[in-house]
Amino acid sequence: MMTQPPTSPTRFDSRLNPPLGADRSTVRLQVPLRHEFASTVRVVVASIGADVGFTVDDIDDLRLAVSEVFSSFDPGDAQDAVVDMAAEATTGSDVSGPTAVEVRIAMSADGAQSGSIDLDELAMTIIRAAVDEFRIDAGVVTLVKRIDDTR
Repeated sequence: MMTQPPTSPTRFDSRLNPPLGADRSTVRLQVPLRHEFASTVRVVVASIGADVGFTVDDIDDLRLAVSEVFSSFDPGDAQDAVVDMAAEATTGSDVSGPTAVEVRIAMSADGAQSGSIDLDELAMTIIRAAVDEFRIDAGVVTLVKRIDDTR
């Protein structure tokens, strides 16, 4: 019987380091950049939002923004493009501010970091309407959604 050697551990995109949370509460996820994995990313961020008490509307907003980002990555000719995600929920208090979920997403291809994201005007409008903060820096997209304290 032939056994296969163990594979090396997955390497996450270094642009998402250091992890968001000092208390090691950051969720990391890496999926192939293929449309069938977009639902996996959406389920993970929805679960994190639900865990901190987001309303159904807040969860849908966060899922929509993440979906727009995921579908806007352009792998070019790369066959092994992956999407790396780091997400962290913070529970609000008078000291730390409101409850929020911060998601950082980056794409890498052919073993190299890539900043190739093609967000058209409609996608950017949707994302800005869905989350409280949105920025792109060195190919890393950051989304922040906070609980609306007026509920």
